Amino acid sequence: MNIETLLSKSINKFNQTIRIVLPFIILYTLIYRILSPSTFNELLISNIENLEQVNFNLQSNDIIFMVLSFVLSMFYNLLIIKFIFISLKNNKKTFRLDEIFSLFILLLSIYILSIVPSMLITLLIPFLGVLLVPIIYIALFFSIYIMLEFHTSVLDSLVKSYVLFKNNISNMLVLCLIHCAGALMIIYATTLLGVPFSYIAGNFTMIFQQIFMNIGHYLLSIIWICFYLSLDRSCIK
Repeated sequence: MNIETLLSKSINKFNQTIRIVLPFIILYTLIYRILSPSTFNELLISNIENLEQVNFNLQSNDIIFMVLSFVLSMFYNLLIIKFIFISLKNNKKTFRLDEIFSLFILLLSIYILSIVPSMLITLLIPFLGVLLVPIIYIALFFSIYIMLEFHTSVLDSLVKSYVLFKNNISNMLVLCLIHCAGALMIIYATTLLGVPFSYIAGNFTMIFQQIFMNIGHYLLSIIWICFYLSLDRSCIK
């Protein structure tokens, strides 16, 4: 894997598409912010005088809006991945609702398969269980790209993702290092930007920071898909 070529192609695609996807990123950030429990909790506290009723409503809202935020985040990530994939493959495929739903089921399966077995192992060997979560997640995450490219079933996509991971472990480690370095740079840049923004935007600083974080996440998503497309996928065809 040529890291320079991977990063160059990813940055070029980012520059070509960021203006198109930026309004979607901003819209998602605003909706996600509105759905955050803290927004509604502040309203509840200001409008309800009974302390017990406040506590009950706060707990209920936390659960409801955590689920809504989680589902919204999944659909957002899948739509971003789909958009990048279409752009990189230079095809004219549209966003089909049934395909997005299949991808949603697949991503949910990845979360379940990454977390549940690891939690069970954690009961016996705590450190090993925690370590397995990112390994299983990465090993299965490429199933999303496989389903998009080959239109495979959920189970077939998961199996092929594991095969692809097993055959490219060293490259996967390099990708993880690139991702970690990129994520740290994004967090550092976001923190630095937050200082001047706090004087200009005031209470809206967190929203601007979240938008910047999501823009950074968009670039990382491009890198992951470019990496996948650079791999020899003959073992899963």
